[in-house]
Amino acid sequence: MQDYKFSKSKIDRYSAAIDVIAGSDLPEPQRSFAVESLRASQTQLLDLIEEEEQREDEGKKWTESELEFLQSFCTGKVAKTYHEEKSNLVQLQAYIKRSPKRIQRRAAEMGLAGAVDYWFAQSTGLAPRER
Repeated sequence: MQDYKFSKSKIDRYSAAIDVIAGSDLPEPQRSFAVESLRASQTQLLDLIEEEEQREDEGKKWTESELEFLQSFCTGKVAKTYHEEKSNLVQLQAYIKRSPKRIQRRAAEMGLAGAVDYWFAQSTGLAPRER
């Protein structure tokens, strides 16, 4: 995808539009339909971006420094909430420059999935269950 940076800014514009419409005075049926439509389009774009990132990542071999950073970052961490999962992935992405799915996959291979996968942490008892 050549317009990768443009697409990321487009995602932000979708989010802003969703916020505006969700808080608008439109009648409920139209507001819900508009929000659902925008979210579907946003999700579709996110999927396309992720597919492109994965294609770019697939052929790229992990470096020793990436693996060391992943190991040191994830050791002792548990994603107790979905927000923590996303926060950990964003921090890892800033250094490693790979898609969240690739980071999660490699962390799982290294036995560190609990730090970057909330559902894994919950299902294995690493993270406390929400009530």
